[in-house]
Amino acid sequence: MSNKLFTITLIGISLGGYACTEPSRSVETLSNQPEAVSSQAMVDTTLGQSYTIEVWYTDPAEIDTVLAGLRPLANRDLESQLVLRARGDEQVVQITDWASESAARTYTADKATNEQYKILRSELMSHAARDFEQLAIDTGSSVQYSEFLMKRASALDTLSNIARAMTTGMARSEPTLDFIMTLNSTDSSTISLFGLWNTEAGFEIFSENNTFGDQPYWGPYAENDHHMFDVVRAEFNGQ
Repeated sequence: MSNKLFTITLIGISLGGYACTEPSRSVETLSNQPEAVSSQAMVDTTLGQSYTIEVWYTDPAEIDTVLAGLRPLANRDLESQLVLRARGDEQVVQITDWASESAARTYTADKATNEQYKILRSELMSHAARDFEQLAIDTGSSVQYSEFLMKRASALDTLSNIARAMTTGMARSEPTLDFIMTLNSTDSSTISLFGLWNTEAGFEIFSENNTFGDQPYWGPYAENDHHMFDVVRAEFNGQ
């Protein structure tokens, strides 16, 4: 799609700083390569774009099994897919950017959730970056994934508006934050936040300097859960 504004380049689980170029291989080409591969994924920043976010809660003995079971989707209805592994926590997140809402809905239709796994169908509500044209990811970049777990569904729109203002301000003021976006789940249970930091230390400094006091801005509306992640796989379906 022509409105994709930046590229994530992956070698192994390290992020490399390469110029944004069109990928030469599709998801189908990569589907027989379960090991670490050099590939590209592009994130669509169209407001209202459909995503699915899958989260696995596991333990050290099972996390490699969960990762091994995740394969690139041989599906032309997807735009891109990221697989993330939390640092210091047994959590895996798969974020899939779909070509249409109906494709996302079809994918989620037969997915059963349990204590170890959940799936959210979400829409992109806001995004911000300091410089879309020059945006690239350096080797030391870090991925942040956060969830605002709503205390009541009726508060989602209110917190979404607050989060939009907060993330826009962060992109302007935080020198190590390259990009940030928020996504609302269609069941009104969760606001997901995805950020790219060019150093993990930058995120740590931001967290230390912004305790938000005894009552954080999300306190009346949601519980907050956030982690830093390594990117295990990043792929773009160029077909």
